[in-house]
Amino acid sequence: MKHIKSMIVFFSLALLALAAAPKAGASAMSQTTYVSFNRPVEIPGTVLLPGTYVFRLAMPTSDMHVIQVFKKNDRQLVATLFTIPDFKAKPANNVIVMFKENPAAAVAPAPIKEWLYPGNKTAQEFVYPRKRAIQIARATNEDVPAATETALRSGALHMSDVSMVTPQS
Repeated sequence: MKHIKSMIVFFSLALLALAAAPKAGASAMSQTTYVSFNRPVEIPGTVLLPGTYVFRLAMPTSDMHVIQVFKKNDRQLVATLFTIPDFKAKPANNVIVMFKENPAAAVAPAPIKEWLYPGNKTAQEFVYPRKRAIQIARATNEDVPAATETALRSGALHMSDVSMVTPQS
């Protein structure tokens, strides 16, 4: 009888510990982020009109850097995008969406450079189609990660498919 009481106490404590443990929700693992824009912005292959969008990792447990962008209200998939890691010295305190420098609005709408989830030291830098990356690089005087349209459409972009386009390209 003493043995059964001990087991009941043990399992009760175990259940209590599980219930109190922090849960790794889908948002944390997929890094789901709600981002609002008050003007049109560019992501590879499309323009996001003013509004709120959901950014999240498509395959959070893989080494592939793939982001999905959804419209907030109807959860319609807007784009599936490849990114490359951009390592930072310190983790972000808040969600950060960086834009390419845009002198005198030379590139409109402003192209998004990268997205960084709070607590991470690795930003997701967007890979643009090569032709568009050349235009952005020249207009912003910044290097831009690029890949061919074929590689981007393949669904399995490899780091060897990505090159940095310079403003001199």
